Amino acid sequence: MADLREQLLSKERELAALKKIAALTDTMKLQLNELSDEVKQIEGNAQRVNDVMSIWNSVTRSISEASLGLLRYVEKDYEVGIWDDDNVDGDISKTNSSNDEAMDKSSEEIRQQKEIPLPETLVRVPINEEKHDI
Repeated sequence: MADLREQLLSKERELAALKKIAALTDTMKLQLNELSDEVKQIEGNAQRVNDVMSIWNSVTRSISEASLGLLRYVEKDYEVGIWDDDNVDGDISKTNSSNDEAMDKSSEEIRQQKEIPLPETLVRVPINEEKHDI
């Protein structure tokens, strides 16, 4: 009878240990599920950061390209105008005074040439077609 009682106590301890292991396993399962959700959220956030960085890279590249267009001008061009010389005035005197439309066109071209040079126009070009919820 004593052996039977010892076996019963042994089995009860084993059952308690198994219940404890099952409870710890369930807790670990819940924590791993939460961790999985957090990793998915971090992955989504990393993708959004990548998209933002890609857009800023495109912006800085566009600004760089626009500023490279200004390298062809020297400081003197900003002071007096790029084509402000006698040849431009000589071209005006050669135009036919009877053709008012040609005269207006030449005057407009000369006015534009004498203006301070501006950077190239920036154009927004979409990088990809995907829409992201931010």
